[in-house]
Amino acid sequence: MRQWVRAQLVVSCGLVAAGVCASTAAAQMRQSPSSVQLKRPQYQQASLVGGKVQGLVRDDRGEAVGGVMISAVGTTTKFVLSDTGGRFSLSLPSGEYVLRAHREGYASSYRDLVMVRSSTSIERMIIVTRRADAPLSARPVMVAGIASGPMMPVSALEPDPDHPHDETAWRLRHLKRPVLRDIGPAVADAARDQNFRQHSNGFFGWALTNSARLATSFITDTNFTGQVNFLTTSAVDSATGWSQPEGPRSVAYVSLSAPVGRLGDWRVRGAMNAADLSSWVLMGEFAARESSTHAYTVGMAYSTQTYGDATSVSLSDIPGGTRAVGGVHGSDRWRITDGLDVEYGLRWDRYSYVAPAPNMLSPRIGARAHLAGHLSIVGQVAQRMVAPGGTEFLPPDAAGPWLPPERTFSSLSGTGQFRAERVRHFDLGLEQAFSGGRTVSVRRFSQSTDDQVATIFGLNTGGSLWAAGHYSVASVGAVSVDGWTVRAAGSMSSRLSGSIEYSVGSTQWTPSGTSQRAQMVAPSVVRRGSDHVQDVLTSLEVSIPESSTRLSVVYRVNSAFSRVGIATPGLGARFDMQLSQALPFQPLRGGRLEVLVAISNLFRDLRQPGSLFDELLTVAPPTRLLGGVQLRF
Repeated sequence: MRQWVRAQLVVSCGLVAAGVCASTAAAQMRQSPSSVQLKRPQYQQASLVGGKVQGLVRDDRGEAVGGVMISAVGTTTKFVLSDTGGRFSLSLPSGEYVLRAHREGYASSYRDLVMVRSSTSIERMIIVTRRADAPLSARPVMVAGIASGPMMPVSALEPDPDHPHDETAWRLRHLKRPVLRDIGPAVADAARDQNFRQHSNGFFGWALTNSARLATSFITDTNFTGQVNFLTTSAVDSATGWSQPEGPRSVAYVSLSAPVGRLGDWRVRGAMNAADLSSWVLMGEFAARESSTHAYTVGMAYSTQTYGDATSVSLSDIPGGTRAVGGVHGSDRWRITDGLDVEYGLRWDRYSYVAPAPNMLSPRIGARAHLAGHLSIVGQVAQRMVAPGGTEFLPPDAAGPWLPPERTFSSLSGTGQFRAERVRHFDLGLEQAFSGGRTVSVRRFSQSTDDQVATIFGLNTGGSLWAAGHYSVASVGAVSVDGWTVRAAGSMSSRLSGSIEYSVGSTQWTPSGTSQRAQMVAPSVVRRGSDHVQDVLTSLEVSIPESSTRLSVVYRVNSAFSRVGIATPGLGARFDMQLSQALPFQPLRGGRLEVLVAISNLFRDLRQPGSLFDELLTVAPPTRLLGGVQLRF
């Protein structure tokens, strides 16, 4: 009897549960389709923007080889055949890959581990060797590694269509060597648990693990580019030859940059040397994309120079033997319309050795307006303030090696103080653009300079000789220049580009009352009355991609150079030559090692804005020599 009652209770409970489930299901079916759809789980597949690996396949005689299979095994697996010209290109998701090359009839020991990052391109040169000691059907290809291994036939290296290339297979390929190498579910689960799943022992373990993962992802996911230079500099005096205090100095230079999303790029540059005159420089800046409406650049720089011996300190006229220059700069190119661009900027610099006014402001504004066809009207108004010796501390406008201050300088004034040079510049002209990036422009310019600085090498304040690395500076008065400039620039071929600029102007001088000492030691730097100046500036850039050779030459001829031992200015010339040659091996994956050699007798960088007479009033500058290696990555 009790069993029968118990059975009835079980049946009743089952019927009640079935009714409740049916009611719930009916209620859900009466809901709107949209509400049902919202409750469905949604899945989103993440995609990675990949990069590209491309290059050229050659044999041991330097000839291009087509039909070579290039394989990339890593995050995914891809294959591609080189074309008749030996070129290949692989588009791959971001990640780490092993590149190999193989073809029947050729032996290849090529095996390279590359890191593919988003929106980047990696260049590789692959060398294969033609085999003549075996028939085509039996010629093996050696799989390269640290240790020698057995020869494998080409068929063994061909992709297996039955081999899985999913996530589980990838994890199995990256397992540490286990005892069993199976593809079963247990081993796959072990792969997921080994180095792929976070293991935490509390808050500190969680913080350490996530910090390491964040730092690793930042380094691997950021497209860093830059260069590291190890250079040696020296100088040769035209009168005394090699100067002992200006002997070879070692300089280390580093430049690093990376994109910031779609906004722009940041860059850090720094250099240092260590000798009796130790110094270092550092600059950081951010530049927005040129395609945006406002392409702005902001940055800051700091340079310091310290004298370590008593002779340098006595020549420098600086208490404590230390000079420092810091500055902040910003500029913007505002594209108002398609035919009107406005550029403006401001920089503030502070020179510790200039008293009583160490702070200096340099504003500028320019515009470009489209007229018709490819003809534009261009103009600029600017003021530039630079202290004597500022060339040693200020960063160059172009992206090249920035050497730290290496020379000392003293004042020729009776008080021993330095006065800043102020340059006001105005120009207006027309510019015609042609195909291939060629341009021709004609400009009218006017420039006025207060406290024009003259630079005199080889003489100290007492009039005796010293090393070519030390020089004196003096303010020799005010000068105004009015003239015309004609300039042509562009590419003459795929290997050769350059520019030529001719300027002519009339000058008017007002000597300074503190220039008597400068006139005694170098009469040609102190000028009076009016005069005419003609200037020709030529620059050439030669690039030979087959040998990875680059040559840059700048040559300037002017009719008003100051000369040693002559009271009147005359015709003179200055030059700057730089040669860069890439080496045929890579010390770093994705990097390039180059040999750099430069020789110049220019005192200042002509790419920096300043007075027309800054270089013309430099007397007997030494020939500067620079050489070393640079690693680009």
